[in-house]
Amino acid sequence: SSSAALSVATALGLASLVGASLSREEIAPICRAAEHEFAGVPCGVMDQYASLFCQENHALLLDCRNLQIRQVPLRLDGHTFLVINSGVKHELASSEYAKRQEQCAAAVAHFRQADPAIRSLRDVTESQVAAEAERMPGEVAARARHVTSENRRTVSATESLERGDLSHFGRLMYESHLSLQLDYEVSCAELDLLIELLAGVPGVLGARMTGGGFGGSVVALARADAVDHVRRELHQRYDTTDRQAALILVRPSAGASVTSGEQ
Repeated sequence: SSSAALSVATALGLASLVGASLSREEIAPICRAAEHEFAGVPCGVMDQYASLFCQENHALLLDCRNLQIRQVPLRLDGHTFLVINSGVKHELASSEYAKRQEQCAAAVAHFRQADPAIRSLRDVTESQVAAEAERMPGEVAARARHVTSENRRTVSATESLERGDLSHFGRLMYESHLSLQLDYEVSCAELDLLIELLAGVPGVLGARMTGGGFGGSVVALARADAVDHVRRELHQRYDTTDRQAALILVRPSAGASVTSGEQ
């Protein structure tokens, strides 16, 4: 996220300026605390870790339970990632983020009644959610369904990248967006339209919303020769007088670092 990138860059710069000896592992929770206490957003630590630990041409797999990381090689082979800004922002992200956390906590509390060893939805399977869905409020069951299925997709996506199967990785991106749209309910009409348009362009392997939702951007994986077609589709079928999509080609790069003015 932009806020995590800003806080990480600021922390690294200030630490270097005053000669503070802080490891990246120490900086991440400091930056998360800034989000919690200053911005009032009860976020996790994934975005801070991405800004601090990503390596060029790799995806970062983060285990949020023990904070172990694994660098997963990203061999794009004639493909590229696109970030497409929808040009809209609905003022719901912060309040709805906190509500989703509360609903996930309610799901955990439900499963803990049968098994006190359950600490988070990480300890719950998709089949358990399906079996208990009718005994939970509808929204709580839906949030649990999203989290448990997204955990599975994350593992599957890692395996896809490791074997160089970008087509399967792209399909998982589409599945992830559908879950974010229907079960986590953090998408919006504009993001869903972008995904629909991208899915109709030959050479686009996958796409999903990214960030807090309710506006903002989608990220897509496409063949490099499909980019011009994507631009035309956005101009012809998405752009209006009130909104214009902005497309940026991006590549997996290293996280934040401190450089001297002479470099």
